[in-house]
Amino acid sequence: MPSKPHWSTQFSLTPSDIDALIADLLEGETPLPADVLARRVIELRLERDAQALADRYADLLAYDPTQTYKKGQTIAFQGEQLATGVVTAVESGLDPAGFCGRSYGKFKRMTVDIDGETATYAAGIAEGVVEPSVSDLLTALPGAETMSLDDIMEVNGAKILASVNEALQSNPTLVRLAGKWFVRDLMQDVTVGHLNLAEAVLDIAEGGPLTTAEILEQIGGLGDSPQELQEFSLNYAMNEDERFDEVGPAGEVLWYLKRQEPAEVREKPALLRYTRIDYNRDLLTADMLALEAEVDDELSPFDTVEDVDEATVRLIYAHRRLGTIPLNSHTRAIFPTARRAPRINVTLVDAHDGETYSGWVVNDEQYVYGAAEIYRKYHLPLGAQFTVHRSSTPGHIVIAVPTFRPRVEYVSLMSAKDDRLQFDLQTRHIGAKFDEQMILGIDELAPIEALAKSLTQQKKNLSTVLKLVIPALARLSPQGAAHAKTIYSAVNVLRRCPPGVVLATLEANRDFENVADHYWKLSDA
Repeated sequence: MPSKPHWSTQFSLTPSDIDALIADLLEGETPLPADVLARRVIELRLERDAQALADRYADLLAYDPTQTYKKGQTIAFQGEQLATGVVTAVESGLDPAGFCGRSYGKFKRMTVDIDGETATYAAGIAEGVVEPSVSDLLTALPGAETMSLDDIMEVNGAKILASVNEALQSNPTLVRLAGKWFVRDLMQDVTVGHLNLAEAVLDIAEGGPLTTAEILEQIGGLGDSPQELQEFSLNYAMNEDERFDEVGPAGEVLWYLKRQEPAEVREKPALLRYTRIDYNRDLLTADMLALEAEVDDELSPFDTVEDVDEATVRLIYAHRRLGTIPLNSHTRAIFPTARRAPRINVTLVDAHDGETYSGWVVNDEQYVYGAAEIYRKYHLPLGAQFTVHRSSTPGHIVIAVPTFRPRVEYVSLMSAKDDRLQFDLQTRHIGAKFDEQMILGIDELAPIEALAKSLTQQKKNLSTVLKLVIPALARLSPQGAAHAKTIYSAVNVLRRCPPGVVLATLEANRDFENVADHYWKLSDA
């Protein structure tokens, strides 16, 4: 028969479990994280089960040959398997002189019924082997626990943690903040005056970020209650106040004044907004999918690649113009996340000179703001490549731009006139690494912006945009064709669009012809 699943596989909190956790929170006067509470409730469950087992076998005696027993008593016998039996008779025994060359003196012969079978044991021997105590035998009794607290949490910890959070969330007497739980009625009073002082402290700090402890120190605290309770109470009050924004990564609380956050952080910039286009991904060949993965646009439907130490970024127009870094499938693993905070304040570090810049991770919108100064410092063109990796300092992300002595390169300069696009090969001094198929230059932004605005206002579809871009790019090539990555880079100057959509549109529309090796031109038909 298959063994019965361990109770922890279908764990759920009972009202008594919740009452016990609330009692712990009240006694400790300290907010606790869900994982600590989960371990505590399992510990309590194990203690209750162990006590119930001990009560069940309260009259059980451990067999010890030196002791005497009475008819009707229940005895536990330790062997390969634990057995329990009831004494049915006790008689005087003879001295087994000479047994193994040794005399034991007088003893009792005890008859025991074990699961319907009769067995005989010696008792009352003057000398004997000390047998285990009943407490030692409890772990082998039927119904005894087979897994330790650590074993249970290792195997079923995730399910238990989810169950604990769900049960506590539905309890109106409890409050959760920054991953910790506490009793609502025991929270410290935070007045409007306290919050006004907190605003003033952040204002002096140019908006932040500041820890709760730093704010409490400046406003004089909330009384004599434990520091952790004061921090929890102030965190809760500030979280309910629209003036403040919690901008710390998971596990850390940092506060910022919303009105002093960059506008590009509070609201997604228009240049990054993508109007969704339905397309058939089945049109994408293996080569196209490989190219899409190489570009790694944040709008592409890729899962986050875990265990990444370093990620490469290829700059397209919107990110270069705004000073943003895309949160694509690789960079998402580098930048911090948060349980609930929509914005996270980080420090961007230039790998070359160690200069630091304030950065903002906007996870929901898939970008990081704050790299404009680095882009300008190294004169990065569209198509430039750089890497990002975590620093040993928490909250610091290192941006490494591969640079070298500027050298003359041919760059496709993009211009617009009378709703027409033009590309001209011009020489420019480039001192940074770049993708040869994505590099573009723009000398005059105003005409390009006007064309992009006109296309949007006229609601021109992607095919129309491609018919503007491809012929203009094709004039630069003897073959009269343009590479898909160049097309993608140019299209994204005029409107935000991921590569998969561009490739699928090219493949689906007979107006475009795939020459070879990702090169496209307008069809001759």
